[in-house]
Amino acid sequence: WSYYRLNSASHNLCLLDEEGQDPMAKSSFSLQKLNGATPTAVVDLTDAYEGRASAAFRGIAMIQNRRAVLVQDEFDIKAPCDVVWGMTTDAKIDIAEPSRAVLKLKGEELVARVLSPAGGTFAVESAEQEPPQKTNKGVRRLVLRLPKASGNVRIAVLLSPVWKGEDVVREAEIKPLQSW
Repeated sequence: WSYYRLNSASHNLCLLDEEGQDPMAKSSFSLQKLNGATPTAVVDLTDAYEGRASAAFRGIAMIQNRRAVLVQDEFDIKAPCDVVWGMTTDAKIDIAEPSRAVLKLKGEELVARVLSPAGGTFAVESAEQEPPQKTNKGVRRLVLRLPKASGNVRIAVLLSPVWKGEDVVREAEIKPLQSW
């Protein structure tokens, strides 16, 4: 991917009831397949969400010969809570459809699609912060909110660069991270 694609956006981990992960928690890879057409990794983040989830995993896979990235989060949430998936970016974000957003920066485009849960919708929020943190002036967040989620929760978002002369990757097989 171009320098833009690597440096114009960051992906943040999910928040449960507006709380991030325990910064002292330990995580480990439960799967790593780094070679081939579909590099894949799954991280066990259960300790990072202790108290709120009895299990937490994130999977990332480059799919369709590395033409797109699937980001999939799975939780077993102990008690109903608001789950927020987010991506922080300098790009302009257009919500093309409730479950599809187009990010644009410096002539490049990236299409984000909610594949799971069914009916999941994107919103755009400011990522600006107060000092002493970096202020992030003009920076936005693409977010997906699941209010009062409980039990087994899966969020799957497909990130597809718009490649010149090629179709955008529009779908990916969604299966449990245990099966990756």
